[in-house]
Amino acid sequence: MIRHALAALLLSAGAAAAQPYSNAPGPVPVAPPGYDPAAYVAGCITAAGAVHRIPASLLVLIMRVENGRLGRVTPNASGAPPDVGPAQVNAMWLRRLAQRWQTTPAEAFIALRDNLCANLEAAAWILRDAIDSAPDDFWKGVAHYHSRTPHFRDRYLRLLRDQAMVLLEQARRRPETAAMARAD
Repeated sequence: MIRHALAALLLSAGAAAAQPYSNAPGPVPVAPPGYDPAAYVAGCITAAGAVHRIPASLLVLIMRVENGRLGRVTPNASGAPPDVGPAQVNAMWLRRLAQRWQTTPAEAFIALRDNLCANLEAAAWILRDAIDSAPDDFWKGVAHYHSRTPHFRDRYLRLLRDQAMVLLEQARRRPETAAMARAD
């Protein structure tokens, strides 16, 4: 039931005709009108993680490493399909996502590009598939989200680790986090 509700939410943003793999025509708001952006982002991360059994913190790390943006498409220099949105979901997944979301590839692309919850749901679904592809090594599966080539896979894991360290250091500097650490 959660999946059907999530799919309806993902596609409710609407889908206008767009050039294949183009950026949004203008700025894309993080949250729909009337929603608190921070709460909306947290809700998207939490829902995508819960549906696909992915730690929310891992989705945050992936978004930070991928460094994508709503409304943005990032071309790949190698000539591969571009990466789309905050979690930089590769456009090669569009047909499968369209089937999953019961829509057209064009509508799936617009949702992936312009809807944070859709982008994170897709990322979590792809990540779950990647993790399941390496049942004996969780982190190898996580790295498969980016690449199965050992050199790129290992580099991606280092980037995730480095980003985790940055976030831990930022958390240590916050007064409320420092107070909790002293209480231990």
